[in-house]
Amino acid sequence: AELRGDGALIFFGYPRSHGDEPERAIRAALGIVEAIGKTVTARGAPLQVRIGVATGVMAIDESILNKPAVAGEAVVLAARLQEIAEPDTVVISQLTRSLAGDFFAAADLGARELKGFAEPIPAWRVSATKTMPSRFKALHHAEQSAFVGRVRERQTIMEAWQLARGGTG
Repeated sequence: AELRGDGALIFFGYPRSHGDEPERAIRAALGIVEAIGKTVTARGAPLQVRIGVATGVMAIDESILNKPAVAGEAVVLAARLQEIAEPDTVVISQLTRSLAGDFFAAADLGARELKGFAEPIPAWRVSATKTMPSRFKALHHAEQSAFVGRVRERQTIMEAWQLARGGTG
């Protein structure tokens, strides 16, 4: 959406939401780190990048020179997370981590004092994508609880399963 000095402001979910914006943003960030890591300057020095990703509600005004102007805590938080990121790393907010599920390996950096925020803000460093057996499992952190009680209901389900296996719908 906007270039700021040697940085860029990138939106996910604007102008159209897909429902998995935190995941898309982290995947894009990891892709940028990988691509930049393969790039060298004219002097042969490797380029480095630091990325901050935050999720939140923003106000967007498109009336200014056909360029979206944004305001919101997520923009400031992403910039502050980028500031604490080590070179070639991605740091994300707690909300982004929660919404992205377990698709990524992330290390807890603890709550950090960030300029402009009254309370320390939890931060996470993402290092890689993880292979998950299912999208459902990745997005639902808690393990499924044991099936307790409901003996009659379970028996009905098992009888229906046996009928279906035998060819009766």
